[in-house]
Amino acid sequence: KGFGTYYLLPGGGIEKGEEPIEAAVRELREELNLDLERKDLTYVARFYLPKTRYYIYKAELKKELSELELNEGSDMKLFPRKEIIKSKNVWLPVRLSFLFYFNRIKT
Repeated sequence: KGFGTYYLLPGGGIEKGEEPIEAAVRELREELNLDLERKDLTYVARFYLPKTRYYIYKAELKKELSELELNEGSDMKLFPRKEIIKSKNVWLPVRLSFLFYFNRIKT
């Protein structure tokens, strides 16, 4: 009786002495082979759950989608923003951050 299939954003833990934005840069490099810097990321949202904090950042993709390499995890799918907001298979904090961010700022 698991939770079924659901989608998250790429991410991982924050190492000792690391700031959340530095962890995001490192995790994107490790998981998708994206070479980004702090200045490339825009803060979107953060969520606090018991013993866990989630930080969500946005970045402009500088590579073609076909160049992304999934180095960690078992599956990656790309979705239009509207589908992310509506889908029951996308983790609720991710859906809410998309709803909040993209209704607040025109991109």
